[in-house]
Amino acid sequence: MNNNGSLNDYYNEEFFNLDDNLFIKINFIYLNTKNEIIKIKENILRLTTPNLILRNELVHLLTNNNKIENVRFIIYSILKYNITLNASQIKDFINTNSNNNSKYVNYLSFVKTINNITFNKSVNIFQDLNELIIIYKEKEKPIEIQNIINNNNNNNNKQKNIEKTHELNKTKRIFIHSHKKTYRNKSNIILAKNEDYNTK
Repeated sequence: MNNNGSLNDYYNEEFFNLDDNLFIKINFIYLNTKNEIIKIKENILRLTTPNLILRNELVHLLTNNNKIENVRFIIYSILKYNITLNASQIKDFINTNSNNNSKYVNYLSFVKTINNITFNKSVNIFQDLNELIIIYKEKEKPIEIQNIINNNNNNNNKQKNIEKTHELNKTKRIFIHSHKKTYRNKSNIILAKNEDYNTK
């Protein structure tokens, strides 16, 4: 189109007919635990049913793309972008100031359930703008219960060792029973016998 031409000179409504979506772009966005984007990758999904991502296809996408280098990610959000301008709206969209396009900006929506996702038909030249955006977030590493148990056991063992050492450091009193009395009694018996013997 040159500067002297108008959109009407080149506009052919038949060219802007709505067509079935046979392919959908899939964007995977990965966030770390600080909500920073660490990776973006893109796939093209060929739809087995036009205009529809089946539930099993969605589940397959989600489960087969939730890891990066053995780091597991969880689903944070799923968004669908589906541009549905029809032939009669295109000229108005192009000629409208971008600040006044509010009625055309609702093409982005949240996917709230893991189920079939429907895309409305789109003008052929806009179909590559239709996409599913899957946002993953790095899974927080939980505190392992076993570590807590081990730490508690270590603390208990340390306490026992301290108590044992404390007991060993105490002065142990040993009581020795004297047997002098027994010996003294035996001596008295012997003396008594000698006295009896001498008296005889």
